[in-house]
Parts: sequence; C-alpha cells; structure tokens
Amino acid sequence: MKTVIKVASLFACTLLCYANFSLPVFTSKIAPTSSIAQAQSTEQQLTVALPEVAQIALKDGTTLSGRAIDINPQSITLERSNQSRKIDWETVSSVQFDRDSDTWLTPGRRLVIRGEEGEEEKKPLILDIPANQIQKLDPDIGHFRLDLSFLSRGRIRGILQVASDHLYVVEQIEYNQSQNVFTLQAKPYLSQ
Repeated sequence: MKTVIKVASLFACTLLCYANFSLPVFTSKIAPTSSIAQAQSTEQQLTVALPEVAQIALKDGTTLSGRAIDINPQSITLERSNQSRKIDWETVSSVQFDRDSDTWLTPGRRLVIRGEEGEEEKKPLILDIPANQIQKLDPDIGHFRLDLSFLSRGRIRGILQVASDHLYVVEQIEYNQSQNVFTLQAKPYLSQ
C-alpha cells in the first residue's frame, strides 16, 4: 500500500511538471529597512509655527523686529520690508515672538488665536533641542519641523497627541552655543 501511495505521489508531481502547471506562490512583503526608518522618523516629527513678528533683543541693548525666515546654529535671519538681515547668535540676548501677529496654518489661511475660554489652558511646551534636529519646512508661512527622536517614546506620544488637533506656536527661542542646543517655548492652539 505504501508503494502505491509513493508511486501515485511521484506520478502527480511528474504530471504537474510536464503540464506547466504552477502552484500559487505565497510571499510576504517585508518593508525595506529604510522605509521603516523613514516612517518612524516621520512619526517623531513636530511642525511648529513662528508668528510673523519676532522681537530680537541684542546684547548691546538695541532691539530688532521682523519675520524670522531662517534659524540655524550660526544666526537668525529677519526679513522686513523685503530686506533681510542675518544676526549672529553671539550678539542675541533673546528672541520673542509676538502672539498678536499673524501665524499661518497654510498659505492664505491664518491661525486665529483666541483666549482659551471654556477650555483648559494648555501648558507651553519647553524643549531643549539639539541644533541638528531643527529643519526648515516652509519659511513663507513660518513653519519649521522638529525631529523629536531624541526624546522618550512617551514624551513624543504626548506631544504628538496634542499636535493632532493643535498647532504649536513658538513664543520664544534661545540658543546655547556651547551646547549647540536651541531652547524653544511653544504653546498649542486649536488649529481647526
């Protein structure tokens, strides 16, 4: 009986091979490591908005104001009346953003900042961010992207949960040159 089964199975295999019959092949797609890393990094990024008017106090006692169009470890660049001016961080005492100036959600669509009446006041987010974790996103509307991968998963989750229906608006920025770290204070505002 065993011989009959072996012969039958051998005959069936031979028949399949000569008949060009193919069995379906099941494969599983495994995402390349780079796309997994890219998805994880996107999940760890936060977009913040800069109000249109930045007030910069310089160490010599003078102040400057304008729209911040670039922020990097060497300088902050302000634009005013179609003129731009690069200010080295070593000359800057503080950078404050005017909450009453326009803040943009998207081109042509302003964020309306109202008092948080009837809603529990949201605490400002204060982050010490390594300089290489800040990426220019869209200077025309004053948006920057922060890579939060240096924070704990729980902290990232909490920040992004608030950001799901709020836009973090930067209130002030400081830069510590010796540590190459930006300290950002941003407050979430309902963005819908």
